[in-house]
Amino acid sequence: MNLPETFRLTGKKSPGITRLLLSLLLLAVVAVLAGCGGESSAETTAATDTGSKPVTINKGTVNKEDVEKMIVRKVGTVDYAGNPIVRKVELQPEAGGNAVIIQVGRPPSCHPGQVVGYITEMSRGFMSSLFLYDDVTRGDVSLYGTTENYSDSDKLAARAMMTRADAQKISDWFTFDENSIGSMCTEYWVEPAIYENWKKYGSAAITDPALLQQANQ
Repeated sequence: MNLPETFRLTGKKSPGITRLLLSLLLLAVVAVLAGCGGESSAETTAATDTGSKPVTINKGTVNKEDVEKMIVRKVGTVDYAGNPIVRKVELQPEAGGNAVIIQVGRPPSCHPGQVVGYITEMSRGFMSSLFLYDDVTRGDVSLYGTTENYSDSDKLAARAMMTRADAQKISDWFTFDENSIGSMCTEYWVEPAIYENWKKYGSAAITDPALLQQANQ
């Protein structure tokens, strides 16, 4: 069977294939240049899940549904003692906009000091996203569960509140950590016994059984 010159499998490129490849390459370049010169979107996505440096974003007016989706995206739908980790999401109108109130249950922990890590990670993730909305005046995150016992699940373990004015002072959310949360937030509180445990053992998981037993006492 005799194949046309342009389809013959040889070690040499035929003139027909060369012209075809050059044409396709030229079309691709034109398409890229046309895309770069187009109008940019009015809303730019920011990588806030890990607390990136903020950029100028206009997300408009906050609504409860978007807040709930944001929370699930960051912490999932893990149950604590049979209850959803997200206990309450509320928008409270106030002068200048809306306060966003978020209440969460304590996730399963290995020792009390890890509660400080939880409230820090949740506050950084939630607030770095909440303040992208024009009308959010403050974010308020409360974590319940002073121990892993169900009887203590309604006891406040930690709370972090931040106003828009204080949020605007943060140039890089990566600096928001367990050591700086107290100075960056407008209000910050941790149950005293949990706070003392964190100061002694930190919030990292403890793998040594003897040390873990000591930390849980």
